Amino acid sequence: MTRSKLLFAALLLVASLAVVPAATAGPTVHFAAVGSSAMYQASGVAVFNDLATPIGNAHHYTVKTSTACSGGTPCAYIHELRGTPGQIPDEAGTLWVVWAGNDGSGNATDVWAYLQVDTIVGNRAFFANPRPLFELNPDTNNGAVPGVNNIDKNLFVGTQADDTKIPNAVFAAITSNSFTAALSDVRPEDALFEHKRIVATLSTSNYNGLGYVYTNNVGIPIKSSFTNTQATPVAFALKGKDPISGNKVGKWKAIQVGAEPIIFIINRTNPNGFGQAGHFTNATHQALLNVFDGDHCNGAQLDPTALDFPVIANLREPLSGTMTTTEFTTFRIYTSTKKPKTSQEKNVGVPTVGTPANPLSATGVILDSGKPCAAGGGVRKRGIGTGEIVNTAVFAPVGCPGTLSLCDSIGYTFFSYGNISKLAGNANFGYLQEDGVDPLFTSYTDGKLPACASPTFCPALPGTSFPHIRDGSYQSWSILRAVGDPTASNFTDLQNIVSTVQNEINTKVPDLVPAVPISDGDPGLTVYRSHYTQASYTPDNLIATESGGDVGGCIFNGPPDDATNHLNKHQGGAIGGSCWP
Repeated sequence: MTRSKLLFAALLLVASLAVVPAATAGPTVHFAAVGSSAMYQASGVAVFNDLATPIGNAHHYTVKTSTACSGGTPCAYIHELRGTPGQIPDEAGTLWVVWAGNDGSGNATDVWAYLQVDTIVGNRAFFANPRPLFELNPDTNNGAVPGVNNIDKNLFVGTQADDTKIPNAVFAAITSNSFTAALSDVRPEDALFEHKRIVATLSTSNYNGLGYVYTNNVGIPIKSSFTNTQATPVAFALKGKDPISGNKVGKWKAIQVGAEPIIFIINRTNPNGFGQAGHFTNATHQALLNVFDGDHCNGAQLDPTALDFPVIANLREPLSGTMTTTEFTTFRIYTSTKKPKTSQEKNVGVPTVGTPANPLSATGVILDSGKPCAAGGGVRKRGIGTGEIVNTAVFAPVGCPGTLSLCDSIGYTFFSYGNISKLAGNANFGYLQEDGVDPLFTSYTDGKLPACASPTFCPALPGTSFPHIRDGSYQSWSILRAVGDPTASNFTDLQNIVSTVQNEINTKVPDLVPAVPISDGDPGLTVYRSHYTQASYTPDNLIATESGGDVGGCIFNGPPDDATNHLNKHQGGAIGGSCWP
């Protein structure tokens, strides 16, 4: 070939390359998080309205844990890479995905996603090394399972409903990639402590062990009384080496988001049960313990002046941050200088699968199929996830309303308007004061759960939400945290999402007290819990250097400090009660 022909061929090659579209790297995933139901709605709304919408072409998609997808796998789930194949079961969750932008080829440029599971499961999914994979069923991508509008469309800018499917590029960006953050109801130190308590040998003397013991670092699954759902304890660590893989655990930092209360909710359909006029407005923490620990499952325990009746007490699984917070702020609190010796898990027994201990279920007994209580005529049942307590146990127990006695269910949940939306505004359902203090408002009226619906929703004036968390008189609450790797490039994205949630929280749906002062003038949380030595972490109350456990820590007013008498203190036995070492 002549030199001129070679030059001509080279020019043709250059020209042909010039018309080939440049390959795109796919959208940027700013947030692929896993964890608590308490922040599911608030985080999804804040991301769509304040981060995705300004970019343009914003969309969203949601699907519930209970939604059926094909192929024998959940619609969205955690898939572990540690251990041998099949050793660690997949964990299904409820999903939101938000995407925005256009790369010139019609594909999104920016993606955010969140998988709602148990808090301790979410911590494990972040801390495990290698981290588990965020998996989506193809039905979420091919249109077979349209978005279910699990978050009210009116909360989104433009009142936009869910898309019918997740686009190809967004689906590929999320699926089979690792989680980047965990959203947790409790500090990671408390999550690890509770996990180790769950898998320790059952101790009926102090309930420092619940008996869901390991086989090859995987605990006995905790079964639901209502469905085939289960939650499985799996080993993880916060520092040092991963207990399964032996790999080094990565760096982490927890960011305070805001405080939410635990509330006790009741089904008031039965006029001779929880629906008795003028009754069941308040319960002491001790009376609640007497019902939930199975010693006396009857209405007179909660209100001695009412007609008595059997009660269905609905417990959460110990892997949940909801259960952990309730356990250590209502049931397992310090009443003297000695550590507590009881628990809502009392009378459960050795949790052998398929026995009345796991799930809490037995056929042929009064009040459906729960495990009979020691006295009072009632039963206990176990719900896995907030939805099974709020939407199944309390909203519609089996047989309700056909047999009125079956309606006398009580359960507990972190309050958020999304969590209680199915019960809100309905006189058949209500919430209780605890030890005479209202968890939601300045004063208690009819106990009806508040609705927060379009078009006006329920904005709060800065500094007014949850007044008795703010003044320290209500003690069943926890600060929600966002946990990420401070050395990772996406940690800035996590910080940005936390700030966005906080700054938007009062405008439409005030689900929490922001942990810090925010842009609308809200002073933020002006009380704090004492931190104490937990999971080998030395306590530190200060936000910038926070460390140690704080679930059930004694409540102090003012900005956090590390005075000796403000560290290693646990809340006492009554509202405003003493703090104990």
